[in-house]
Amino acid sequence: MQSKYRTHKCGKLTEQEIDKTVKVAGFVENIRDHGGVIFVDVRDETGMMQITWFNQPYLKSKFQAGKKYRFYE
Repeated sequence: MQSKYRTHKCGKLTEQEIDKTVKVAGFVENIRDHGGVIFVDVRDETGMMQITWFNQPYLKSKFQAGKKYRFYE
């Protein structure tokens, strides 16, 4: 499962990955802006995860629901 673009699948992340760097690949299902906090729901074939950004309002215009993205650090 590990590749250049993915170390984990969305539905397989656990508490063991907290504070660790992971790579996921999937499509954006939903984007929400709660006053400067951006939430992006990313889904793959195993499930969904939420990515949160603080004080990055320009990101809302960078993502589109239904498109595929790779997220990594």
